[in-house]
Amino acid sequence: MTMSRVPLDPTGRICVTSPYYALDDLTETAPGSVTAGVTVQTDPGLQAAVIGLGEMGRHLAILGLCAAATLNPRTGQHYYLARKASARVAAAGDRDGDPKLIGTAHARLPSPRRAEADTELRDRDGGLVSRLAVEYDVVSAPVFRRMFAQRAVSTPPTPHNPYVTPPRLSGPTMRGAEAEGRITVTPEMCPGHFDGFPAFPVAVVATVMASVVDHLVADAYPAGTRWRPVGTELEAHELVWPGETLTVSGHLADSPSAGRRARCAARVGDRVIATTETDFDPVR
Repeated sequence: MTMSRVPLDPTGRICVTSPYYALDDLTETAPGSVTAGVTVQTDPGLQAAVIGLGEMGRHLAILGLCAAATLNPRTGQHYYLARKASARVAAAGDRDGDPKLIGTAHARLPSPRRAEADTELRDRDGGLVSRLAVEYDVVSAPVFRRMFAQRAVSTPPTPHNPYVTPPRLSGPTMRGAEAEGRITVTPEMCPGHFDGFPAFPVAVVATVMASVVDHLVADAYPAGTRWRPVGTELEAHELVWPGETLTVSGHLADSPSAGRRARCAARVGDRVIATTETDFDPVR
């Protein structure tokens, strides 16, 4: 049986826009199932990976929410806020490889306020790169805008795409066995996430946490050592808004499934914004 393929324009259903949204040729293959092209944009740093964990999470989480939007019986735009994600990485590689990948997502709506998606990335030869399972809170646009009315602000145009070169932490520096750095969020860091309510994307928070892992690996291993991600678990608790300073810290531990595990946390003051546990193998 031939699978149907229908071009999908999610504009009236979701609340992420360009440049944060960067999928190519989004297509619905069945209710709740979509596919799209993914172009690798961001240097993965010291990760020995085809695509960095944060950028992988960004594209696949967006693909998953697009799939969920095709199932939502309620009309109008909705915010799909990623709360949990679990990734498994199948392919090592580097940024000099083919930047074009193919993503697929299959979604379900357990309740009107929750969505789930199973997603994956493959190379153009069909080889598996990674899988990501995501859980979302689903909030209608009118409710979201009432909840965060005090956060409404114009998102100024930017001369460059901040997701190609993510913002750098101040630091990070080592404090004993822990690395820590800070970044103050501005509206210019959040174009397309979300228009009129700029919030620092959790996928970019994950990218910043991966840069802390870079620092930990550089401190703990000989020069030239990279790290190959095996899997990561992410939990996101709150949005980060312009004017807030994010403190990101991390340390290394033993891993039951790989060479090492990096535990990272992002906080605003005493509030925990997000956490990751990432298993990886050091490679030379």
